[in-house]
Amino acid sequence: MRARTKKLVAMAALTLSVVFMILTLVLPSVKLPQTEEQIVLGSFNANGTYALRWFDIPPVDAGTKVSVVFGGYRPNSIQFALFPLEGDRTLPPLYYGNVQGTATFSFVAVPNETRPLRLMVLSLNGTGYTLQISSVWSPFYYVRVYMAAALFAIMASAAATYYFRELQIKEEMELSAISQPAEEDRSAASL
Repeated sequence: MRARTKKLVAMAALTLSVVFMILTLVLPSVKLPQTEEQIVLGSFNANGTYALRWFDIPPVDAGTKVSVVFGGYRPNSIQFALFPLEGDRTLPPLYYGNVQGTATFSFVAVPNETRPLRLMVLSLNGTGYTLQISSVWSPFYYVRVYMAAALFAIMASAAATYYFRELQIKEEMELSAISQPAEEDRSAASL
């Protein structure tokens, strides 16, 4: 493969890397109504009395409702707390309590700041349950972790583009140096 072709491939890689970087910056800001459903089977910890699980919720805008619905559980066997995942840890949870009732239990919380949330659920005596979390958040929130890979790809493809551009210039100079003596020999032979 000639240097010109390699340079074009490196330029295409650079273009794709820049597009990938832009996507990692823009997509996490796209927010759509989302519902996450979980079925949690009854389980125990090492001493057999409870199981602690948590569910992370991507950033929800301030003033947007977060709806949580529990179902399929034993009454008074689940405790929960919904709190911000980042920021001041001394603030009280947005919502906490015990799951009561026999069919379903639901609550709505409204965060006062835009930030990720965490729902901690403590189930006692091996209680299983279903969980439904609904709100408006970005389904692409976790794409932002690929920003470092995109930045590395930009740097690597930019270096490759520069290298192959210099190699192409060198090849063109060599070809012109080789072809010039041949042209001089033809002109001398014609005289």
